[in-house]
Amino acid sequence: MLFAESGICQGAKSYGNCLYSAFRELSSRECRPLRDPVGIAGLIPATRTKAQLDILIAAVDHALRHSQAALAAESVSDHPEANRQWNIVFNGTF
Repeated sequence: MLFAESGICQGAKSYGNCLYSAFRELSSRECRPLRDPVGIAGLIPATRTKAQLDILIAAVDHALRHSQAALAAESVSDHPEANRQWNIVFNGTF
């Protein structure tokens, strides 16, 4: 829903840039609910509780920092560092 609402992946972009933009968007909006584009559900929350929201915001900020570092490493062709940073974003499964 976030990708569709924000247009994050419009145009030619790498997957990494799309992910970074998604994390940046989530962080800037503090993971607030999205409006249902069809209008049936009203607002679509990212979490059910305040505690879950706090955890999500921290995780998004963590992923934002590491995805930014990965893109910076990619820009100077430091692929081992870029892979290390993406591995952090993906919790060791990149």
